[in-house]
Amino acid sequence: ALLPLEGRFRVAVIEKAHRLNDDAQNALLKTLEEPPAAVVIVLAADDAAKLLPTVVSRCTRVRLGPVPADELSRILAERGVADAARGAALARLTGGRPGAAVALAANADAVIAQGRLARTLLALISAGRRRRLAAQQELIEDGGVLAAATGGVLTSDGEGAADARPVKGRARARGSAHRASPAERRAAVAQVINVWRDVARDLAVAARGGKRELRQHELLDELIQTGAHIDPLDMTTFLQRLDDLGRALDAYANPELVLDTLLLEWPRAKIAA
Repeated sequence: ALLPLEGRFRVAVIEKAHRLNDDAQNALLKTLEEPPAAVVIVLAADDAAKLLPTVVSRCTRVRLGPVPADELSRILAERGVADAARGAALARLTGGRPGAAVALAANADAVIAQGRLARTLLALISAGRRRRLAAQQELIEDGGVLAAATGGVLTSDGEGAADARPVKGRARARGSAHRASPAERRAAVAQVINVWRDVARDLAVAARGGKRELRQHELLDELIQTGAHIDPLDMTTFLQRLDDLGRALDAYANPELVLDTLLLEWPRAKIAA
């Protein structure tokens, strides 16, 4: 009801609107249908499917796509957080997500943790059941480093963005995941899923003979070599499972159980005898 102090509009942003329950969304309906004059209300939602149809029908949808790598690299350089070469690498690594790129540029440990996560997941392609399940803890620890560094902004394609409150401090994030709270473990596993999605996507591309389209250039040789032994259909199916279990995690599924399920379903390399 307040008039804007400067400019033409007063803007209200409701973050994580996809996490509003039905009662909260219904309480917004009248305001959305008849907003006060000179007011713009923005509902920021990672998953529009979780909004009530009555809410969606009263809104204009604005999709925000990834920023082109060249433009994002330029933004990072203008902010003084990364030179051109590192900016280009961060743009590829984060899939054109500016918030994630800025967060990673300021935290070398997070970049290292992301690379370590990707390499661990690639190595597990040829690992047996016992080795896969044993890797759970190290994956959660590296995911915790990413969650601490990014505050949950390192999300991919709008999925898997669970309760991503950052782990308190790098020392706690790495090497002490067993002492983390449920919310912190959920945030860590959400970050693992995000990195996993990028690895699986690159493997699906490599399995079809793609090279230039790969995002993780520092893993180019490993991706091409592993992709040659992967069934593209299996990897496409697994990408859907990542999305499904990412949503389950967002709905407070047990993070360790989600991770175990994905580890056991991670496609195996098919090497001819």
